[in-house]
Amino acid sequence: MSGEGRYQGCQAACEELGLEDTLHYEDTVWGEEGVYALVRERFSQPDAPTAIFTADELAALGALRALKDMGKRVPEDVSLLTGLNARFMRRTLPGVSTIQIRQHEIVTELGQSIGRLLRGEPIEKTQHFLAPVLAESGSCAVLK
Repeated sequence: MSGEGRYQGCQAACEELGLEDTLHYEDTVWGEEGVYALVRERFSQPDAPTAIFTADELAALGALRALKDMGKRVPEDVSLLTGLNARFMRRTLPGVSTIQIRQHEIVTELGQSIGRLLRGEPIEKTQHFLAPVLAESGSCAVLK
Protein backbone atom coordinates (compact mmCIF):
# COMPACT_ATOMS: atom_id res chain seq x y z
CA MET A 1 0.00 0.00 0.00
CA SER A 2 2.85 2.41 0.70
CA GLY A 3 4.30 1.64 -2.73
CA GLU A 4 0.99 2.57 -4.34
CA GLY A 5 0.92 5.83 -2.40
CA ARG A 6 4.49 6.62 -3.45
CA TYR A 7 3.59 5.94 -7.08
CA GLN A 8 0.49 8.15 -6.95
CA GLY A 9 2.42 10.97 -5.30
CA CYS A 10 5.28 10.69 -7.76
CA GLN A 11 2.87 10.63 -10.70
CA ALA A 12 0.94 13.65 -9.41
CA ALA A 13 4.15 15.64 -8.87
CA CYS A 14 5.44 14.77 -12.35
CA GLU A 15 2.12 15.80 -13.90
CA GLU A 16 2.15 19.08 -11.99
CA LEU A 17 5.67 19.81 -13.28
CA GLY A 18 4.98 18.60 -16.83
CA LEU A 19 7.34 15.64 -16.43
CA GLU A 20 4.86 12.76 -16.70
CA ASP A 21 6.43 11.52 -19.96
CA THR A 22 9.80 11.16 -18.23
CA LEU A 23 8.63 9.09 -15.25
CA HIS A 24 9.75 5.48 -14.93
CA TYR A 25 8.46 3.90 -11.72
CA GLU A 26 9.83 0.54 -10.62
CA ASP A 27 8.53 -1.32 -7.59
CA THR A 28 9.69 -4.87 -8.31
CA VAL A 29 13.18 -4.87 -6.79
CA TRP A 30 14.29 -4.18 -3.25
CA GLY A 31 17.44 -4.02 -1.23
CA GLU A 32 20.94 -3.03 -2.12
CA GLU A 33 21.71 -5.82 -4.61
CA GLY A 34 18.36 -5.64 -6.43
CA VAL A 35 18.61 -1.88 -6.92
CA TYR A 36 22.27 -2.19 -7.90
CA ALA A 37 21.29 -4.56 -10.75
CA LEU A 38 18.31 -2.43 -11.81
CA VAL A 39 20.38 0.77 -11.97
CA ARG A 40 23.05 -1.01 -14.03
CA GLU A 41 20.34 -2.26 -16.39
CA ARG A 42 18.59 1.13 -16.73
CA PHE A 43 21.88 2.91 -17.43
CA SER A 44 22.71 0.46 -20.21
CA GLN A 45 19.68 1.79 -22.12
CA PRO A 46 19.67 4.95 -24.26
CA ASP A 47 17.06 6.73 -22.10
CA ALA A 48 19.00 6.57 -18.84
CA PRO A 49 17.48 8.50 -15.94
CA THR A 50 18.71 11.85 -14.68
CA ALA A 51 17.39 11.24 -11.16
CA ILE A 52 16.73 8.26 -8.89
CA PHE A 53 14.53 8.08 -5.80
CA THR A 54 14.85 5.01 -3.61
CA ALA A 55 12.43 4.04 -0.87
CA ASP A 56 15.14 3.32 1.70
CA GLU A 57 18.80 3.77 2.49
CA LEU A 58 19.92 0.26 1.52
CA ALA A 59 18.46 0.74 -1.95
CA ALA A 60 20.22 4.12 -2.12
CA LEU A 61 23.51 2.43 -1.29
CA GLY A 62 22.91 -0.02 -4.16
CA ALA A 63 22.15 2.84 -6.55
CA LEU A 64 25.16 4.85 -5.36
CA ARG A 65 27.48 1.86 -5.79
CA ALA A 66 26.11 1.07 -9.28
CA LEU A 67 26.49 4.69 -10.39
CA LYS A 68 30.07 4.79 -9.09
CA ASP A 69 30.92 1.50 -10.83
CA MET A 70 29.61 2.96 -14.11
CA GLY A 71 31.59 6.18 -13.73
CA LYS A 72 28.49 8.32 -13.07
CA ARG A 73 28.84 11.25 -10.69
CA VAL A 74 26.24 12.24 -8.10
CA PRO A 75 24.82 14.90 -8.50
CA GLU A 76 26.64 16.08 -11.64
CA ASP A 77 25.33 13.23 -13.83
CA VAL A 78 22.48 11.81 -11.74
CA SER A 79 20.53 13.14 -8.76
CA LEU A 80 19.86 10.67 -5.94
CA LEU A 81 17.27 10.99 -3.18
CA THR A 82 16.07 8.41 -0.65
CA GLY A 83 13.45 8.00 2.03
CA LEU A 84 13.70 7.16 5.72
CA ASN A 85 15.90 8.64 8.44
CA ALA A 86 19.25 7.12 7.62
CA ARG A 87 21.67 9.50 9.29
CA PHE A 88 24.60 7.59 7.84
CA MET A 89 23.54 8.72 4.34
CA ARG A 90 25.15 12.07 5.23
CA ARG A 91 28.43 10.20 5.72
CA THR A 92 28.55 8.54 2.31
CA LEU A 93 30.60 10.19 -0.40
CA PRO A 94 28.76 11.95 -1.82
CA GLY A 95 26.19 12.46 0.92
CA VAL A 96 22.70 11.36 -0.09
CA SER A 97 19.73 13.66 0.49
CA THR A 98 16.86 12.05 2.39
CA ILE A 99 13.18 12.56 2.95
CA GLN A 100 12.92 12.06 6.70
CA ILE A 101 9.73 10.38 7.84
CA ARG A 102 9.80 11.65 11.45
CA GLN A 103 9.65 8.24 13.06
CA HIS A 104 9.00 9.78 16.49
CA GLU A 105 5.53 10.79 15.21
CA ILE A 106 4.82 7.21 14.14
CA VAL A 107 5.99 5.78 17.48
CA THR A 108 4.00 8.37 19.43
CA GLU A 109 0.82 7.46 17.56
CA LEU A 110 1.54 3.75 18.00
CA GLY A 111 2.15 4.18 21.73
CA GLN A 112 -1.11 6.07 22.17
CA SER A 113 -3.01 3.34 20.29
CA ILE A 114 -1.44 0.59 22.39
CA GLY A 115 -2.31 2.52 25.54
CA ARG A 116 -5.96 2.75 24.43
CA LEU A 117 -6.01 -0.98 23.69
CA LEU A 118 -4.53 -1.83 27.11
CA ARG A 119 -7.19 0.32 28.80
CA GLY A 120 -9.89 -1.54 26.84
CA GLU A 121 -10.82 1.51 24.80
CA PRO A 122 -11.99 1.07 21.21
CA ILE A 123 -9.55 1.80 18.41
CA GLU A 124 -10.82 3.44 15.25
CA LYS A 125 -9.29 2.66 11.89
CA THR A 126 -7.69 5.93 10.84
CA GLN A 127 -5.00 7.05 8.49
CA HIS A 128 -2.51 9.65 9.66
CA PHE A 129 -0.56 11.80 7.25
CA LEU A 130 2.81 12.93 8.47
CA ALA A 131 4.83 15.89 7.26
CA PRO A 132 8.18 14.60 5.96
CA VAL A 133 11.24 16.84 5.96
CA LEU A 134 13.87 17.09 3.23
CA ALA A 135 17.41 16.77 4.57
CA GLU A 136 19.59 18.04 1.73
CA SER A 137 23.05 16.49 1.58
CA GLY A 138 24.13 17.58 -1.87
CA SER A 139 23.03 14.63 -4.03
CA CYS A 140 20.35 16.47 -6.03
CA ALA A 141 21.07 18.89 -8.88
CA VAL A 142 18.95 21.09 -11.09
CA LEU A 143 18.04 19.60 -14.47
CA LYS A 144 20.00 21.07 -17.32
